[in-house]
Amino acid sequence: MRRLPFVLFLLAAAVRAEDAPREIFPSDYTPSPCAVEVSCISFPDSSMKSAAFQFLALELDPNWAAKHGPEIKAAVAPLCRKHATCQTTPTNTYTFCDDVLAAEARPLCPKMFPKEKGEYDWLQCKEYLEVYLMGIDQNAINTWKTAQACAKTQAPAAHTKPLDVWMSPASVPYEHKGYVTFYAIDPDTKVPVLARIAFENQTLYAEANPTGQPATYYPMKLPFKYVRVPNKEGHTDAVTPLVTITAAGYPATTFRLPATMPNVVVEMKPAPSALRAGAKNEVTVLAHDSITGKAVDGRIMLGDGGETGFTNQPITIEWKAGTKRPEIWLQPYLNRYNDVVLVPAER
Repeated sequence: MRRLPFVLFLLAAAVRAEDAPREIFPSDYTPSPCAVEVSCISFPDSSMKSAAFQFLALELDPNWAAKHGPEIKAAVAPLCRKHATCQTTPTNTYTFCDDVLAAEARPLCPKMFPKEKGEYDWLQCKEYLEVYLMGIDQNAINTWKTAQACAKTQAPAAHTKPLDVWMSPASVPYEHKGYVTFYAIDPDTKVPVLARIAFENQTLYAEANPTGQPATYYPMKLPFKYVRVPNKEGHTDAVTPLVTITAAGYPATTFRLPATMPNVVVEMKPAPSALRAGAKNEVTVLAHDSITGKAVDGRIMLGDGGETGFTNQPITIEWKAGTKRPEIWLQPYLNRYNDVVLVPAER
């Protein structure tokens, strides 16, 4: 028996339903011939009230449930047909298909019983739906086993195309503290696929996933680490990590994490044109974040000769008279910023 916290269910639903730019399970999917006729088997109507209290500590009104339960089940029925096909996909666990079903179903209550038209009906709908989904979760392993057994008798699909992958939000905002969800569907059948997610040089966890592993359709916090790559100036730039999404039988999908990247805005006072060889050039290199405006700390480097001072404070830059001016560049302390050439080497 798998029981996830009720609050976590609602949190995951809010992230998926409100932010996802596409249908997480497209309506034009291809039904599987191995889909069982009824995959949504929940608690009997007579047990809904007791199940609500036992599993989720909810007080479900039995009169309300008797009156409105049939219309909620009718609204969920098309999603259950998707759920039945999801169970036939070899890479999908029964818990994954249950969670996709739940993510699709939870937006129904705000549509059927808007909170502004009656908070009691809205709340009872949410409670009824959670209990109904919990009941499906209790029984789905049996229909999943039947669907999987049938799928094994079919000719295995040759997946030459990678998964169709997207994420919500489409690009991670700067210093984002919220959740990010990755989605993946089979490019031919348009059925959701449970896929593993790996991040370059970093191990992350998805609390919404029962296994804790980053996976498609499970919201996760994403405090990612930047990585550094060489640039054409002979220094390094900060870039987002590579994301690799894999599922058995499909070509791996790899891309750099879409995210808003900050830059360092720099200004040397007095201007570089005032620098003179053989002199003690007193300057200040002002540096701040292009998005937040906060000061950026870093080292001011003189060619290959090492550190000559720090940002946002007076420093002295000097080189021997009669020699060409070396390159002057900024090496930020934080890994999120590119190296910046302040003054190119004199040619």
